[in-house]
Order: sequence, then structure tokens, then C-alpha cells
Amino acid sequence: MAHLGTPRSNPSSCLNTSLIKSTIWSFKRGATLLLRDSLPAPSPLPTQLQPFDPSTPLLPESEHVTETNHRNQVYERVGPYIFQFAAGSFFQNNNSILIPLTEYVKEAISTTLPKPTHLVDTYCGSGLFGITLSDQFDRVAGVEISSDSIKAAKVNAEMNGLGEKTEWLCGKAEDIFGGLPEQGFEGGKSCVVVDVSLIFRYPAHK
Repeated sequence: MAHLGTPRSNPSSCLNTSLIKSTIWSFKRGATLLLRDSLPAPSPLPTQLQPFDPSTPLLPESEHVTETNHRNQVYERVGPYIFQFAAGSFFQNNNSILIPLTEYVKEAISTTLPKPTHLVDTYCGSGLFGITLSDQFDRVAGVEISSDSIKAAKVNAEMNGLGEKTEWLCGKAEDIFGGLPEQGFEGGKSCVVVDVSLIFRYPAHK
């Protein structure tokens, strides 16, 4: 997994080649080299009470960092929102398409009549669509089978001041859908976004 197109993710500058050469044959089932482009960690970290300021200037790529440990946290900016997630978790690697992708979905939803007031983000991962589309809805619910992703989505919602507007549910989408109407997400006023890339990541739960 790599962001090879970014200046900071040049393998020659961020990999410990000596360590790789000395340990490569110890991995009996193969190994993955992780090069993940990241913003530096915000200081202090945004919270629900002190959320991320969307007017914060964008950092040039030259100030980005590269994370090689899949357990460590990385940070990504998508328009006025910031995201935090484990470096080895699933998040769109091609960060140049994040804004066009989310804006395309937002535009498609805007043509729906009557305009939905509630959003259900299925296979939500760490909350990309639920959070970036939240300004179009009164309430947002995210559904995901990965408990680690749900934890990340909750943190991301709070970092962007959306903790009270969003709800993140862990379990199979088909199991959770049945209880959503009782929580205000009736079909007549709700919109469903399905991230197909995450479905293919969990093929047993299509």
C-alpha cells in the first residue's frame, strides 16, 4: 500500500532498506511495505468541544509525512474536514480524488426529490461519506462490520464537531437496517450511500 505519487513517499527516502534486507526472508507468508502519506498530527488534536477549524490553511505536500507502521495513526484533509485512521486501515489511497468523489455523490443526492433529510452511510469505514455529506442532512447514521472502523468514525465525527449529529453502528448492514426506521431513518426521508470499495474488501458480507 503506497502513495508513490507524493514527494514524501519516495521509497528511497523513507524505507529502512537495511532492515528490509535483513528481515525479508523471515516472513513465511510474504510481507507488505507500507508507505502512507499523512498530514502531521494536529496539535492539539481536535475534539467535539474544540473541533477542527475548516479555515485552517492547507499544508503543501512538502510538509506531509510518510508513515510506515500500519498501527500508527495518519491524518487526511478532505475539504473542510479532517480524518484520523490507522495507517494500515482501508481509506482511499489516491487522496487526489477524495474531493471530486465526495462532491460527485453530493451533487447526485442534491437532485433527489423530495430532498432526503437523513443519510445512511453503509460500509462507512472511518466515516468518509457520512462526514463529508453531513452538511446536507439533519441526521447521519454509519453502518460498518469493522469495530475498529466504527471507533475511527466516531472519533472523526467528534473531531469535526459532528458527534451529536451522527450515529455509528457496528454490524452487518442487512441486520442493522431493520432497526433504523425506529431511530428516525424512515425510507421516505432517508438516502443510502453504499461504498462499493468497502463491500469488496469484505466479500463475505455483500
